[in-house]
Amino acid sequence: DLFTDSGWSPTIDRKSGYDVWRYGSLEIFVSDLFELDPLLVGTFDGVWDRAALVALSQLDRARYVPWVLHRLNSGGRVLLSTLSYDQTRMEGPPYSVAADEVRSLYQSVGTLEKIEQTDVAQHNPLFIEAEIEQAFSETWLIGV
Repeated sequence: DLFTDSGWSPTIDRKSGYDVWRYGSLEIFVSDLFELDPLLVGTFDGVWDRAALVALSQLDRARYVPWVLHRLNSGGRVLLSTLSYDQTRMEGPPYSVAADEVRSLYQSVGTLEKIEQTDVAQHNPLFIEAEIEQAFSETWLIGV
């Protein structure tokens, strides 16, 4: 969608176990994150997790967070978006990831700050259909 919406025509290199989509200096690796060689992608100054954590089961979230944190450079940051709702009313994904779980998963970081919380229940068809009256979109800024 990024390439289509931008009108860009990427080159696509198909490798064993992953694809690399390139346009200019932008490289996007398409792979199972847990199967991707960390040396291949290197380290990062920042990560924007818009929908990864909430797409993973609780077991995979416990694997995902260390994977991300070990690839952040010193002083790096994560901008994390989560959803928090009554999980008994709707099966994920997206899964509910409450503030307590975020704090537990990221307890080893230098800073963890919730910078925004918005009730999105009345604006999201998934929550309306499940008759969930409160569902919070939360944005976190995490520093290592």
